[in-house]
Amino acid sequence: MLSNIFGVRGDKKSVCGKSVRCATRLHCLHLDDRIVPSTYYVDVNSGNDLNAGTVSSSPLKSIQAAVNLALAASASGPSTIDVAKGDYQYTPSAANAAFSTAGVSAVVEVYPYSGSTPVNITIQGGFPGGDNWGASDPSLNQTTIDGSNSYRGVFVTGDVPGAGSASLTLNGFTVENGLGGTIANPADADLTNSVFDYGEGFGGGILTDESIVSLNNDVIENNKAVGGNADYIVTLPIYAKNLTNNTPIVQAGEGDGGGIAAMNASNLTMNTVKITSNQAYGGLAGSTDKNSPTYGITASGYAHGGGLFGGNSEPVWEVLF
Repeated sequence: MLSNIFGVRGDKKSVCGKSVRCATRLHCLHLDDRIVPSTYYVDVNSGNDLNAGTVSSSPLKSIQAAVNLALAASASGPSTIDVAKGDYQYTPSAANAAFSTAGVSAVVEVYPYSGSTPVNITIQGGFPGGDNWGASDPSLNQTTIDGSNSYRGVFVTGDVPGAGSASLTLNGFTVENGLGGTIANPADADLTNSVFDYGEGFGGGILTDESIVSLNNDVIENNKAVGGNADYIVTLPIYAKNLTNNTPIVQAGEGDGGGIAAMNASNLTMNTVKITSNQAYGGLAGSTDKNSPTYGITASGYAHGGGLFGGNSEPVWEVLF
């Protein structure tokens, strides 16, 4: 028997006619405190957002509900979210209301939750779900982030004052039908360092802002970015003074990055990513009627990067085949 955890064994044996004690020493390794990553499970077909989501037999229903739990636990280290096959759409009850007001809402929203703690989340699709999750196989188990032509697919930002960095790895998804609509007021989402201008539309499929994003084995298709029409832009408070001072607004909003827009010093890495059938549109010019509040707006908005756009930054686009 071990006399203590350091392992002195008290058996006696006879050696050369003498009784000696044979000691076996148990070597104990010093283990530093280690952070154990959290894993959450999501299944749109069988899940419930009231579940804890920490076991595959009791998954969450929406990806955003799992992201919110991961954000709240970010101080404990990186998190992984395993997502079963199916079509995942915008979930108002789980979304960030401030993002909606600002015009940057998405099906999946990743941002620093509190304090200066960095956020590091891996979301991987392609699992069978149900009673037997097994291994991820996106070719057999298509997993879709669907903007329903009303919301962005994914929005990742580290541009939150006083908060930590934001990192997202997205594996095995189809991101489709996203709409990068007009941004009403970035400050409403505390994006105080944002390069986004009022009335512009960015990143219908994926919009990154001061963040680190890695895309692996994903399809980005049928998304669009649409700049604000002049008739809409003049209703925004920031432009009211222009009308009051009779200062003409000469251009409608830009539409940039129909598939992906990497903004504001974002680092974007792509490995086996298909970007197809995405579009970017500038906003429409205003009326030429002198009695119209948009008189004097003579140009439509620019459009850049139907598939991929990088603005006001030098993102790293490492495309691996």
